[in-house]
Amino acid sequence: MVFQTWVVYKEGNWISSIFWVVLLICLGSATTCAYIVSKLFEITSSGLSQNPLDLLLLRQDNLPERKCSFVVIGRTIFSILGILMAALVTYTVITDGLPFRKDLLTPWMAATLIDFYINIFAISVWVVHRESTWISAVIWICLLICFGSITTCGYIVVQLLQVSYQDPVYHLLLNSHSKYGIAPLQKI
Repeated sequence: MVFQTWVVYKEGNWISSIFWVVLLICLGSATTCAYIVSKLFEITSSGLSQNPLDLLLLRQDNLPERKCSFVVIGRTIFSILGILMAALVTYTVITDGLPFRKDLLTPWMAATLIDFYINIFAISVWVVHRESTWISAVIWICLLICFGSITTCGYIVVQLLQVSYQDPVYHLLLNSHSKYGIAPLQKI
């Protein structure tokens, strides 16, 4: 859901948004990697004076005038998704037990885990970009690895709570320094 939301934000029209979202749903991290690479090729040498990750994350054209607060909508959607995933995982553990059983170790499980960790890597790059210290970035990444989409939704909600509902939603994508026009500080 995170990558699909970013693609819809990043793409200039609905046809390409739908195309990429369908590919993301069907092919997972392979599409995530292809999309990121295609967007990296769109960054021109004239844009390299800016933070390349900001150029990758943000739309390059002007957003239409908004009629509602996308920050509030994002807070609501990702809160619901996080709660839904936490409830689903809790229910599954209660009714079926922990997933560390030999009968669950199939080739599809291996493919799913590899797909999951490739997407976690992409989200982790954004988390490192957003966080002001390495310690907080490492903690969030450990939580992402352990709890997956529950942590992803929680992280997004925490970040959305730090953004005013009047701010443009792209402030969620930037680190705290670049969204205010200050050069990013060295992480310690």
